[in-house]
Amino acid sequence: MLRTAGAFSTLSISPAFAEIVANYPSSARGGILDKPQMALLQALVDCIIPDTDTPGASAAGVQEFIHYLLGKWYAPDKHARFARGLTALNEHAVGKYGSAFIACNSKQREQLLTDLEALHQSPEQKSELTEFVVWVKELTVLGYYTSEVGASQELNYLAIPGPYSGCIDFAEVGRTWAT
Repeated sequence: MLRTAGAFSTLSISPAFAEIVANYPSSARGGILDKPQMALLQALVDCIIPDTDTPGASAAGVQEFIHYLLGKWYAPDKHARFARGLTALNEHAVGKYGSAFIACNSKQREQLLTDLEALHQSPEQKSELTEFVVWVKELTVLGYYTSEVGASQELNYLAIPGPYSGCIDFAEVGRTWAT
């Protein structure tokens, strides 16, 4: 989680990244993943940030955002690594549950990702698949909280904030604030 927070804070203050987020069209395609891979990616981001009382990651277009970043910011070797990660995740789901990740129920998907992330915590158990799961989670959080949905519906948003108040009871505001 610390790695995610560091990546998020570093990228969110980068002027180049801010420009891409501001100009990102929701219909943009990265041209890297095919339709079945995009469907798998959508199921994956939905598992990471599902719909609750606010829209989830796929409703915010996070799968398209990740696809866009792959095409614009990542080198071809990373494209191949990402595609291998999707394939490995699907194969792992088939091996564990007897069906593709998309066909698994939400509890199975969540358990699969939880187990893989736990394995990633152990240096001896890290693999390309566990690295992929952490990478996708980081990109999902980044895409979601820089989207309009994440910044204005999940988080509270006030375009022109009032005075700084260092100690506010969380129950008074109900959600954390986007800045």
